[in-house]
Amino acid sequence: MTSAFPCLVLHLPSSRFMGRFEKLGSCCKRVRKGVRLQCTSRAVDPNAAGGKLTTLGKTSLKVSKLGVGTLQWGDPGSGFGDKYVEEDLGNAFDELVKGGINFFDTAEVYGYQGIPSGKSAEQMIGRFLLRQAIQEASKASLSPKIATKFFTIPWTNFLVGGGFRLGRKSLLDALTASLKRLGKSKIDLYQMEEAADLLAQYRVPLASNQVKYSLLSRKAEEEGLLKVCKERSITLIAYSPLESGLLSAKTFQRKDRRALQVQPLLRTLEKIGQESGGKSITQVALNYLVCKGALPIPGCKTTNQAKEHCGVLDWRLEADQVAALDQEAKLLKA
Repeated sequence: MTSAFPCLVLHLPSSRFMGRFEKLGSCCKRVRKGVRLQCTSRAVDPNAAGGKLTTLGKTSLKVSKLGVGTLQWGDPGSGFGDKYVEEDLGNAFDELVKGGINFFDTAEVYGYQGIPSGKSAEQMIGRFLLRQAIQEASKASLSPKIATKFFTIPWTNFLVGGGFRLGRKSLLDALTASLKRLGKSKIDLYQMEEAADLLAQYRVPLASNQVKYSLLSRKAEEEGLLKVCKERSITLIAYSPLESGLLSAKTFQRKDRRALQVQPLLRTLEKIGQESGGKSITQVALNYLVCKGALPIPGCKTTNQAKEHCGVLDWRLEADQVAALDQEAKLLKA
């Protein structure tokens, strides 16, 4: 049964910060227009829409099995304004939605340097959502689902505008500011940097847990977090799934120690890609995480990258291929 407040979802448990959220429940109870809590246990068929979709935790949100992270959108330190501009990101956004990717992960601080000029990640995504091409695509397929984040660090407002961040009201103020930048009346997934099982006391289920997870960073799997997430119907969102481009064909051109170390794994990824109809190393590495039950969110700044990411959704690795990659990853760690 769905609650009367269908759609704010908090994520990422951390018992170290429990004290900071002792009054979170009363904050949730005070939620009003624009902030909606998702409290539903209705299951949605994960094989819907040709197997390209999955259900986000215990919510009713249908999202693509692979999303996109926007950490670098609007960030001059990552080349924004020099190597790529808003038009490039907008074209990539259109291509992603057209190809079936509808989950976009952002945050109030992504590209914060551009907030005064309207060039932060949230602000640009807001404009992309209004583009006629996206509006038309949404009628034929799935509308984009936006996940953004609230940071509990008191001085966060000095980056995004405002004063010192303290108390329950700061959460609502941050959400209101994100809604304004995105040009939306509600946010599909709202993530706090730290949250805990305390939420269960107020019947607010944890929808997702965002952690670093890739073939080269397997702590989430090795320490049992992935297993627990599956058992509790919590979606594990995997950031840095390509290790900043290390898991790509470009690494063959590098001669540094780390690049040479991972080449056996890259050759296995390349071989499996050839066996799978000519898929790239990147596509195999991402599909591996999908097969593990995670929702990877690689970065994307160009239409070529967008097309490559969309090509992950229409196939699935065989069990023996996943096992082969498991073995290579273990040998690499050893």
